[in-house]
Amino acid sequence: MNVGAKGIMDISTEVPAAASQEELNVMEKKFNLPNETLVATYPAAYWLKFPRTGIMYISGNYVAFSSPMMTGANLLVPFREITKISKTEAQVDVHTAKQVHTFGVLFNTQEIDTLLHQLWKRAMDNMGKSANFVKKESEKRRYKDDSINLDTQGEYSSVQSKEEMQAITRNENFCQLFQLPLTETLFHEFPVTQLCYLPLANENGRGNVTVVTRGGNLYLSTSFLCFHSRIAMHDHSENESEHLTFIIPLKEIKKAKKSKKTPTGYFVSSLGIVSDELLLFTTTSAFRFLVVNRETVFAKIVECCKEFRKQSTERELGVSPAILNNFGSSMAHRFDGHVLSNKSQFSEDFYERNIKIAKKFNKYFLKFGSSLVMARSPSLLRLIQTGIPLWMKGYMWQFISNSFAFQLTHEKNYYESLVNKQHQSWLDISKFADGTKRDEVTRVLDEIERDLHRSLPKQSYFMIESENGEVVTESEGISKLRRVLHAFAAHNPEIGYCQSMNIIVASLLLFVGEEEAFYLLCSIIQKVPDYYEKNMLGSIVDINLFGQLIERHLNPVWLNLKKSRVEISLIALPWFLTLFIGYVPWEVSLRILDCFLSEGPNILLQVGLAVLKIHSEDLLKASDIVSVTGVLSSKAQLDVEILCKYAFEEFTLDYEEINRLRTFHRYKAIQELQQRNKVQMMHYLRKTVHFTIPQLETMYKDFTDNLTIDCTDHCLSMDQFLKLFFRHVAFWPNSVKSPLNNRRLFILFAYPQNRALSFTQYISSLDKILRGVQSDHQQLVFDLYSDGFNSKTISRQNFSIGLQLYLTLQYNTNNWFSIYIPMDLTQKLFPAKTSRSDFNCTLPSNITPTPKPLRDSENPNT
Repeated sequence: MNVGAKGIMDISTEVPAAASQEELNVMEKKFNLPNETLVATYPAAYWLKFPRTGIMYISGNYVAFSSPMMTGANLLVPFREITKISKTEAQVDVHTAKQVHTFGVLFNTQEIDTLLHQLWKRAMDNMGKSANFVKKESEKRRYKDDSINLDTQGEYSSVQSKEEMQAITRNENFCQLFQLPLTETLFHEFPVTQLCYLPLANENGRGNVTVVTRGGNLYLSTSFLCFHSRIAMHDHSENESEHLTFIIPLKEIKKAKKSKKTPTGYFVSSLGIVSDELLLFTTTSAFRFLVVNRETVFAKIVECCKEFRKQSTERELGVSPAILNNFGSSMAHRFDGHVLSNKSQFSEDFYERNIKIAKKFNKYFLKFGSSLVMARSPSLLRLIQTGIPLWMKGYMWQFISNSFAFQLTHEKNYYESLVNKQHQSWLDISKFADGTKRDEVTRVLDEIERDLHRSLPKQSYFMIESENGEVVTESEGISKLRRVLHAFAAHNPEIGYCQSMNIIVASLLLFVGEEEAFYLLCSIIQKVPDYYEKNMLGSIVDINLFGQLIERHLNPVWLNLKKSRVEISLIALPWFLTLFIGYVPWEVSLRILDCFLSEGPNILLQVGLAVLKIHSEDLLKASDIVSVTGVLSSKAQLDVEILCKYAFEEFTLDYEEINRLRTFHRYKAIQELQQRNKVQMMHYLRKTVHFTIPQLETMYKDFTDNLTIDCTDHCLSMDQFLKLFFRHVAFWPNSVKSPLNNRRLFILFAYPQNRALSFTQYISSLDKILRGVQSDHQQLVFDLYSDGFNSKTISRQNFSIGLQLYLTLQYNTNNWFSIYIPMDLTQKLFPAKTSRSDFNCTLPSNITPTPKPLRDSENPNT
């Protein structure tokens, strides 16, 4: 429930026409950018002492500018070098580490700013994915693989046009606004002039109207029909029905109906817009929409419902029956014995306060419904901040986090198939031929097993009995926890498992079943993107942002922490990864979890500031990390009501500003990660290749200059590789530059991925060519020209071509004479088929002198 998403998007943005082919040709000629995709052009003025009028080109990878008034070279700024983008009424500023480029624009300022941010975000996302690209020794390239396909092409989702960028952004913003799975696709958007919500209405759509709201937008996607009012939900007004959000699963829609026209033939809404009435019925409620173009809206809804039911039947989509019920009336007033096994973890009046709050929730259910299609309003947000009653947490967590949406978009028995070992092939380590993947699976399983018994040890549900350090019996909770963590590792192998996930899942299992806990975990991981990735980029970004907020709101505490040389990451990292569970009292942890599932990661920043505020007096007396951690580990001062008062009243955050700051810190963190990995990679390569550090630095710059927005994992596609390779190996014969040979060469360099080439792979292969010995060249030539990658022979014609390449390599890398062997002589000397061993023996030793090693000072490009 993204109730705090202010100004998150304008889904209905109009998109102008794409750039023409003529403009593309002009850009390629002026900036020497073949194969670059031109997204848009705009008339602009570039400020350089005085304005130079010209054309601003925005491509998939660059911001460029050309003007007849510029005597020097044209301006070309790669998106990966941009640190900030800002705008005023008639000006767009593009910041890099060295300079600020100012463009004056009279029209389309907002459009240019939006487009630049979209492409910059795309560039940062790919930079973030490639932040860990150092290859281990076990991942070094081998030349031979029977499964290589010569038709393999790089799989890069290239930027095509403004329309495509806008569609991608609209879809991402739609999923973010309603907290839906990122796999959801937005199809249509319709304006709504009025919405009436009728819980338990009759089949004619008549009943007690509990909610009426003016104006909003209706969004139709793969699996959901969503409504969002035009006024942001966190802008509290007297009439809070103006701030409603509905998420209606298509699975729940039973009937759509066009109501009969009124005597005048139409309705006129309070906004003065002529509209028709459309009725929509779910299992428990009814909706009356006043919409423009009712026939179109009705037809699209019916079409999407039919398609969903078809897909649902084929894939057996669905959710558990329990969550589809009217959960508000089915919640019994009871406490789970596991949760209250240690009553000292709760305040004395905890039970009485829960009863009072439960009455308020029941009032809300009467007005706004109590099923999956329950209205989400500001009053629900305020209720959640007071704490969800213990017996309602399980159902309410699934509702406010929209984890039911993740469950709905997967097959009915998806979780069971992950848990079932016969379907969980990733657990069968013997099936993995690649040692790296096998080691990764083993690591994940070992880490899960090691952390199981560290999960909420004070809860009896997760206690174990052991003798002499060995587990004798383990509780039911441990078994469930293991299955959920194994299932998630199989579901999302890119993350696999990260420490602290065990603590979060254990907390969830106290209130929900295994399957529900699995989908809640999926929802949590999406709320905090990159928190649990291997490079932990998301948590690094929020920690740096948290430090900036401490400096702003609690400056004395910040100055004392700096004076004491205490790193903020040592304090905040465990807080954020565990969602504060285990670092604050249990009752406070549950309240934080309630708010986090409802409002998202900004709650972690607010709660962190509140904790420091409560401990501020003692923190000002601390002088080192030991005393700081000692102060923060004291839970006695953390009263849940005081903490929430500080978090939600004193430290309210502006969502737009926080998003801007996150973007800034994200770029900074990515640059730091890549610089650190670059140093590690240089150190690794210096031990394995014959190039010097300055030579590696030069080639690394050449490599990164060829990367584009579409390059994932810091790797090159085949076209990018060939362009770079032929520049570094200028002596490569033109006679062997056929499309087939070029593809073979790329696949040999890129093994085992075959679709993309990393820097370490490129340098290792280049080293064998420029600094290799005779056997390296023989192996390369035979693998390049053999009859197939699984073949042990080479044809006579390919032998002749390969021999020419071999002699060229020997000559250019060892400074000895070149020999040309005519084709007719080759046919007389050698048979039609030659084996690898015969190929190596056929090269006469009397014309192959001892290789002369190159000096480190020599240029590797020649």
